[in-house]
Amino acid sequence: MLLKEAGKVDLTEFSFFANHAYSIGEVNNIAALIKMHRGLSSGERDSFKRKMDEYFKVKLEHTAKNVRGNYDKSAKRTMSALGWCEGLHCDFENWELSLSDEQRKNRVRANNQRRIFAGK
Repeated sequence: MLLKEAGKVDLTEFSFFANHAYSIGEVNNIAALIKMHRGLSSGERDSFKRKMDEYFKVKLEHTAKNVRGNYDKSAKRTMSALGWCEGLHCDFENWELSLSDEQRKNRVRANNQRRIFAGK
C-alpha cells in the first residue's frame, strides 16, 4: 500500500519512516511524511539527516559503537527481503524499493480506468 502511494521508497525514506510502521493504519501518515521529506530542499534534507543521526547517537550510543551504521544495515536487509516478495522489486544499486513492473502496469491501468469512469 505504501508503494502505491509513494511510488518508490529509497533507503533514507525507508530507514527514517517506513521501517517504523507497526500497523497498516500508519501507511497514510508515513506516505505523507515521505511526501513532505521529498518536498524539502537538498540542504533541508541534509540538515534533517544530520539531526536524525545526532538523535541516534545521543539515544543509542551506549548500546552500540556504530548505531547509524547498524541501523542502515538492518534497513538494507529488510528492504532486500521485501524485494523478494511477489510484486515488489529492490534496486540494490540505488537502494530503492518499488512495485515490480507488472504491479506498476496494473496500478497505471487501474488509475486510467478510474479517470475514464470519472469522466476525466
